[in-house]
Amino acid sequence: MGYLKAKNKIIILIIISLIMVDVLFAGWKKYNSNPGSNVICITVDEKDNKLIYAGISGGIVKTRDEFQTQSIIKIPGVNPDALIVKIAIDKFDQKILYCLTGGIIIKSSDGGITWEKLPKIINIKSLYQNNDPKKPALFISGERGLFKSLDRGLNWNNCNSGLPFYNNNRIDSSVTVSIDEMIFHPKDNSIIYLTTVQGVFKSYNEGETWIEANIGLPMKKVEYMDDIHYECKIDGIIINNSEPDVMLLYAGPHYLDGLGLKSAGVFRTENGGATWGRVLGEFITYKPNILVFNPVTNNEVYVSISADKYIKSIDYGKNWNNVDKLPEDVLNYLDRQKPEKKYYLINGGIYKKLDEKTMSCVFKSMNNPISSILIDSNSTMYALTRDALYKSINKGINWEFVRMGIAPESLLFAALNSSK
Repeated sequence: MGYLKAKNKIIILIIISLIMVDVLFAGWKKYNSNPGSNVICITVDEKDNKLIYAGISGGIVKTRDEFQTQSIIKIPGVNPDALIVKIAIDKFDQKILYCLTGGIIIKSSDGGITWEKLPKIINIKSLYQNNDPKKPALFISGERGLFKSLDRGLNWNNCNSGLPFYNNNRIDSSVTVSIDEMIFHPKDNSIIYLTTVQGVFKSYNEGETWIEANIGLPMKKVEYMDDIHYECKIDGIIINNSEPDVMLLYAGPHYLDGLGLKSAGVFRTENGGATWGRVLGEFITYKPNILVFNPVTNNEVYVSISADKYIKSIDYGKNWNNVDKLPEDVLNYLDRQKPEKKYYLINGGIYKKLDEKTMSCVFKSMNNPISSILIDSNSTMYALTRDALYKSINKGINWEFVRMGIAPESLLFAALNSSK
């Protein structure tokens, strides 16, 4: 008898779920312009933060009103299942777009109306553009190292001189080091910095040649399981716009038997990378979500030490104090420069952060649909996808992420318990 009662409750729950799926998706229909698309990346125009592109399977989504309305741009010749993993908007011509997919770059010169494939470089991983309007240059890193174009991608030249050879933790004369990050000097266009698995490299001649800039960084070579590793990995670097010789970076541990754990932290240079010194280390043993200079004051630096805790420096990173929250200047800068701080890619969809606890779905993929819905006695709605649980306290208008790794049985069990 107890089994039948439980079974009946499950059947009732499933019926309610089916009804509520219609209710829930009713609020999402206007966003669901392209069912089945998987959102991979998102880019905001640096000069016009209303212009946003999101990379989906086989194309991109374009919006000028934070996804209240949007247009889907399919890219001819690209497999509908191919993932657009990066979108770059030309810094000096808003109509020029570069999309990275399948290790190649596809370019549009007219805002996405027509497209062309650029000359193929093996296994492209990243794309960068300098800040010089008189001599714009593109850089791409791929399987064979770093390449540069002065004609917006039509022709490419190798610029690996000074970069070491390295491949999957082994010395290899055929493959150069892959590039993790590239930053450009804000006042001298000839100076560029790279971060790699082997540390920091600097160029004084627009990327033609490179020199190592690792003095003071925990980049000691370590042999582990017959492979070569480095004590720490550079994971985030920033440069000060008013005092560009001042830079900060995070060097994180590899977690190979604690490799680099004691050496990890935030490091600072005040001489353009000639030497570095650790300024934070005791509690910075993971990659900070935020490491940023205040773009208005320039002397202020903010670092996140947990999900909602920050520390601040007012002397370019020399001394630090705890702060409760980030100032509006920094939040607005992060929205423009790092859209992933405002827009979250969850389960193939785009969610906009409304406040510290609430997100709203602005573009929804159907690749990971809702499998179960529960309404508790307080009218709180819970929605379960394949691998995550969400909560809404306003009838599905806004949704708050609760946790990952929820199995369908967990939600059914909670429903049965709540109805006893």
